[in-house]
Amino acid sequence: MMLLMTIIKELILGGGYLDEVSVSYVRIAECYTYLNENEKIVYYFMEAINFDPTNIEAYGKLAIYYNNKKKYNLSYILLKTALSKIPKEIPNKLFLYKDYYIKYNKIYYELSVVCYYIKLYKQGLSICNFLEQDVGSNLYINYNLPKIKKFYTDKLNIIN
Repeated sequence: MMLLMTIIKELILGGGYLDEVSVSYVRIAECYTYLNENEKIVYYFMEAINFDPTNIEAYGKLAIYYNNKKKYNLSYILLKTALSKIPKEIPNKLFLYKDYYIKYNKIYYELSVVCYYIKLYKQGLSICNFLEQDVGSNLYINYNLPKIKKFYTDKLNIIN
């Protein structure tokens, strides 16, 4: 893992295309995730965003990190920011991860989860309804979406 990160860091220092450098920062952050080095995880995701503010994947993965740390408001802000960065057309990038750049389902899915924890139940249910229309082939979302939607409908029934 350390050798891989060293090689990626050398690639970054050598320069390269915007996408190469930005995605390299994301990959380093992911390596530090496995090593559970929290400060470095945040640092490298933020470097990816700083280098390319349109890197939706970096926003999304940093939001997931904060969600796992139970920092739901921070996660919400990052996910909303990612949604605001969605281009009108499929971007011309070297590295496109379908769930982040083409259908944006991963961002919406994570937002649906976070909304529950920050008590935005109506917004969360609305996102679930939106996702149901076009989940595509993401088995994880397909499996979990009905459960999340039930949490929202149960919560809203109790409130009303």
